[in-house]
Amino acid sequence: MGKFYKKLLNGSVMAMFYRSYLMILLIPIVITVMACFFSSHIVKREIIGANAQLLNMLSESLDNLSLTADNVYNAFVTDETMAQIISTNFNDKRQFYQNVNTFLSNKNSIQIITDERYSFYFYSKAYDSIISASSQGRTVDFFMGNLAQRGFTYDEWMDTLSAVTNKEIRQTGRNSIEIRYPVYGTNKFVPVGVCVFMIEDKFIESILDKTTELKDSSFIIATAESVCVISHNKHQLNLSYDDFPKQTSITNFKVDSKSYVGLVKSSAYYDTKYSIFISNSEFFLRSNIVLVLLAVQLLLMFGIGLYFSYRFSEKNYQPIKNLMASISAKAPEVGVSEFDVIQTAIQEKLRQLKDIRKEALKNKNIIFADNVRKLLVGTIKKQSDFEKFLADYDIKIKGDNFAVVIVRVEDYKEMLKGDYYVDSEEYALYIVKQAMLNIISELSNMENMGMATEVDDYVVLVVNFKENKLSELCETIQNTIKKYLNIETTISVSNPHYEFSSIPVCYREAFDAMEYRVILGSGGIIHFSDINIQGDNFEFPLDKQMKLENFFKTGDKDGAVALIKSVLDENEITSLNPKIARLLIIDIISAVIRSVNSAEKMFGIKQSVWNEALSIEELLSIDTAAELESMVAKVLEVTYAHINDNKSTKNDYLKDCIISYVEKSYSDPNLNVNMLAADLNRNPAYVSRYFKEQTGEGLLDYINRVRVNHAKELLKREDNLNIGEIAVKVGFINSATLIRVFKKYQGITPGQYKKYDF
Repeated sequence: MGKFYKKLLNGSVMAMFYRSYLMILLIPIVITVMACFFSSHIVKREIIGANAQLLNMLSESLDNLSLTADNVYNAFVTDETMAQIISTNFNDKRQFYQNVNTFLSNKNSIQIITDERYSFYFYSKAYDSIISASSQGRTVDFFMGNLAQRGFTYDEWMDTLSAVTNKEIRQTGRNSIEIRYPVYGTNKFVPVGVCVFMIEDKFIESILDKTTELKDSSFIIATAESVCVISHNKHQLNLSYDDFPKQTSITNFKVDSKSYVGLVKSSAYYDTKYSIFISNSEFFLRSNIVLVLLAVQLLLMFGIGLYFSYRFSEKNYQPIKNLMASISAKAPEVGVSEFDVIQTAIQEKLRQLKDIRKEALKNKNIIFADNVRKLLVGTIKKQSDFEKFLADYDIKIKGDNFAVVIVRVEDYKEMLKGDYYVDSEEYALYIVKQAMLNIISELSNMENMGMATEVDDYVVLVVNFKENKLSELCETIQNTIKKYLNIETTISVSNPHYEFSSIPVCYREAFDAMEYRVILGSGGIIHFSDINIQGDNFEFPLDKQMKLENFFKTGDKDGAVALIKSVLDENEITSLNPKIARLLIIDIISAVIRSVNSAEKMFGIKQSVWNEALSIEELLSIDTAAELESMVAKVLEVTYAHINDNKSTKNDYLKDCIISYVEKSYSDPNLNVNMLAADLNRNPAYVSRYFKEQTGEGLLDYINRVRVNHAKELLKREDNLNIGEIAVKVGFINSATLIRVFKKYQGITPGQYKKYDF
């Protein structure tokens, strides 16, 4: 580290590297800080907005429930039979029970007080009796059977019931809420009883489900009589109605030494206020998590950045360090610039290089190839330099026209069979290009002047001619290479141009024409004059990609091939820029891979398509439209065969799994299509549609039918069970649901079925 700081102080290359990396590191740090502060503000606003929407939804839901309760209460107290019960003389018990039995046996009366969101009961003070939708009995029996587990005593319950003089919403347990109404008889000042709507647990659970993401939060209903708290937590908030603001607002609360942020809204119909409370710690964590992550990210970024800046500086300095060691007998003194030392050494090396070049002139082939490449890229610009190059190699000009021909090797494996021994791919290609150079040079100089060299993976020929016979020359070259070397080639030809200075233009044209093989395919002769590039964009819409996937899933070979052809035709691939055409081909290949994988997943083929058709690597190596169409046909053929092999077996197996699962879980009241599909690791819509296609019956209908069949068995076998108990055993929520579904499938009620023993 000491040496590093010395370099940092004396302005060495190492110091320059290190300062540069640190400056680059500051850019993402500054951008990250700005982005995260803005993000934190947006997150806070989104949290408040989302909670406000949730509060509106919950308050409207409870307002609607309260309005429904009002209507039910009015209908209940005005019911003819109920009016008789209310007005029954306190000493006439016989008449009271007779009226109660009349009420309970009247379906229209019962229907008034039946709703899936609440359970209803009426408390009669005079007779210490509870009347519910299904029975009548003593208050103590009703309490023990329904309310004893809610955390209060019988006397406390009776005290709160007896004290009801106005409509009130009261909490009777941790997450249990009741709406209570006083019922008056002839005496308008003293109520004779109380109507109670016990909100069902599933309704409360639906509220809790909506606040699941708010871990440390509560939903509050505040009235003048009481404050009800619905919460995931066990604690209750000690608040009164007056603690809440009159208008809708965002308010900070402090309850039991704990701080909260509350969103408050007043009911549109009642003197009721609703609120969502979020603890300050939860709100801070959710709204400022971006800032927390920012701090961690900045520390990590700065620490890691310092480390890598130092390491990269050392690494980048290493070549200079090695160079200094190689050109100097000892390390430069402190304060001496490495650039000065290197510049002195380079000048010395340049002087040595001149002597080396004199020796290199003896190898005319290497120099010749080098000069041809210079002609191609335009390094030789002066006429005098060009003439000197021709004179050095005794080359005679045949005319004023120049063109460039590029020969690309497509397949040379056949040539290397037999006696040829190669130990690497590079050496094999070198042998092939040297053989081709000899043939091309000989053929091009028979009637024209030709200069051939290798450039990367190509053999490039500069042709000078008087009479334009480029097509015949290219055909001769291609056929001769095929005949004597057994090598497949693609040839591209530029337009003829005047003067040697146009050779770089010819080279670019020939190179552009070679790229066009993506469209026309390999193995031909491509003239730059034949290229008509018009489009730089292509379209492969999502709906066609989805159609292609469906064709693979259904094994529609003709449809898939026709769709691929239509995409190529619609995009006029022969008029596209070659690079854009290549992107289109890659896009189609990607869609094919996704489609095959989707079919494999759907039918359980397990990669056998790629094992038998071709590998994904081979697929990605495709670079022409013709090869693409051939590939799609081959993959489709294999996919279709596997789909047919797997389809019938899979259908029977899935149907049996669904039937077995329903038989095993019919007693679970939560059993539904989503639950079943999740257990089978399938899409719910697919499972429902598939079961309908296989059996002709909807899945929910089948579940209900299984439950009804088991209910019939219990009705015959278990005399000691009532309808409500049987309903729970077979998976229905209550007896009313069982009665409705039983009558739908059997045409009669469960009671009638049991009575007449069908």
